[in-house]
Amino acid sequence: MNRRIILSVLLTALIVGGGFYIYHKLSKERIKVEKKVEYFPVYGPDKDGMNIEVNFYVEIPDNLSVIEKLRILAGKLSRFEFNLPIEVLSIGEENYKKIAIINLLESKWSSESSELKDSSDNAGISWRFDYFQGSTGGFFTTKTLIETFLQEDYSGEWIDGVEFYYEGKPISNDWDHISLSGTIYRKKKGPKN
Repeated sequence: MNRRIILSVLLTALIVGGGFYIYHKLSKERIKVEKKVEYFPVYGPDKDGMNIEVNFYVEIPDNLSVIEKLRILAGKLSRFEFNLPIEVLSIGEENYKKIAIINLLESKWSSESSELKDSSDNAGISWRFDYFQGSTGGFFTTKTLIETFLQEDYSGEWIDGVEFYYEGKPISNDWDHISLSGTIYRKKKGPKN
């Protein structure tokens, strides 16, 4: 009789303990699955320097705010396309539209904008002399920045437009080869058939 009781208690403990173990294990797996990511394209010139294309994708958790997502994109764009600092200063509202302010810097890296920590990593490279000059260079700089930040094919919550600053001041029409002045809006997509 005592053996049956002991055996019953042990069997019950194994079944209950095993059930809790399996439930706990499955809960962890479910939590891992629920953490979703999104892939955002970073644009740039193709290898022949003739067209703009997706150069790579950035994996970003979908639970981040829009400004956090923009800052991750800015960091990757800074590091892998331009090797110069790009800051996302803010997202403001203008005419009921969300507008991001993006600052292109020459001299120092912001702790928020990139993995690079100081200007020694970009010695000799300049927005002014390398990316804003020449019709081809200016075209690719313009398209890379606009298309990467506006993410026109993205259907989730995003900004409606972007304004670019250079060294803390709005970019004006004084530059011959770039078209980054004023507010640049996402294009409205028509219904898909």
